[in-house]
Amino acid sequence: MGRGPRRGPRGEGVWVRSRPAVRRWARVAARTVTAAIRTLPGERDMAIGIVACLQTHGSRANWHPHLPLLVTDGGFRPGGTFVTCPAHDTARLTEVFRRAVLRLFVRLELFDAHQAAGMLA
Repeated sequence: MGRGPRRGPRGEGVWVRSRPAVRRWARVAARTVTAAIRTLPGERDMAIGIVACLQTHGSRANWHPHLPLLVTDGGFRPGGTFVTCPAHDTARLTEVFRRAVLRLFVRLELFDAHQAAGMLA
């Protein structure tokens, strides 16, 4: 049996207090969304616009880390033409992101592989 996720003094995940871990989490989100947007229209070289902001509170000022993203609905080809992205499958994109975050947490030793696999079951 693996150890549980590490916790900070207020019960928050230790990974959120680590700037490198937070940057990596944001990069995983950006890479996941970028790959999805580039794949749908088949435009692998598109430049995608993404703005991310880490928020660590919920609507009641409770501990609730999340990463809202503002993302363009397409991207620019190298020549400057904007290509609109067709509608995406939210459930599929969510699952791809979930798996990528769990892989990151295993690499950062916040979870072991057994725990991560259990979260996917």
